[in-house]
Amino acid sequence: MAKRMVFESYGVDMQRCDSFIESNDYLLRCMKYRTPQMDENDLGLQPHSDLTITSIVHQLNNLNGLEIKLKDGEWKGIDASPSSFVVMAGDAFNVSIP
Repeated sequence: MAKRMVFESYGVDMQRCDSFIESNDYLLRCMKYRTPQMDENDLGLQPHSDLTITSIVHQLNNLNGLEIKLKDGEWKGIDASPSSFVVMAGDAFNVSIP
């Protein structure tokens, strides 16, 4: 549904949208990070962007590792409630308008 809404907002023909959606495979990947032990450095990933269509992040135990990259290149930490999920559009939804 999210893909359909994005395609519609950009004025893409719904027949092409349906064709695109039907031609794709989908993957769900779950990752869980633990709190670093006394003798360990921070765990997790290097700064990166997600190539996928969407990412869903649920931060627990005060492990606020989620950051977003601003247009000026600065990374901004996200302090999300442990009772919420953050849903982000990934790189696949980037659009350059000339």
